[in-house]
Amino acid sequence: MITLLVAADVIHEIPDRDGVLRLHPAHPLPAPADVFPLAEEEAAIQRQLRFEAAYEDASYKIIDLFHPDGDRQSELTTSLERLARAIDGDPHDARQAVQLLLNEGDFTASLDITDLPPHKVFRLWCDWTQFDATRIGIHKMTDEGQMEVTLPTDFPGPEGEPAPRM
Repeated sequence: MITLLVAADVIHEIPDRDGVLRLHPAHPLPAPADVFPLAEEEAAIQRQLRFEAAYEDASYKIIDLFHPDGDRQSELTTSLERLARAIDGDPHDARQAVQLLLNEGDFTASLDITDLPPHKVFRLWCDWTQFDATRIGIHKMTDEGQMEVTLPTDFPGPEGEPAPRM
């Protein structure tokens, strides 16, 4: 297994000062397509997973902007520069995080953000009905120490039934 991980450039064998080989994780990790031959369909899936992993935290911060006082708002007027400050990133990060939200289908924007100048003001909307229907909602910890969650309405429960609130 170690030989495979070294061959895949996931870990490196680096000698210490006594010449003993030590294992060190690669940073950043190589993309699977950079190491293994992948079919185009699998390579596309891997690219999407890496994109989501890179910008999901920023997208969560943007979602949080829709309920600053605990009340859900359906519209946010902003710019990529403002969002960049809110997510502790730059306008590129903000653009990618918004694109991630738009890809889910429960957010829409008044302008195409693809080439939008960072200072340009636009509106971002959240369809909370669609949001709740397609995402797992984490609400609180119960007295028994379990998380209270709402599963997406299309998430299959036992024997194909809609999933219950847990």
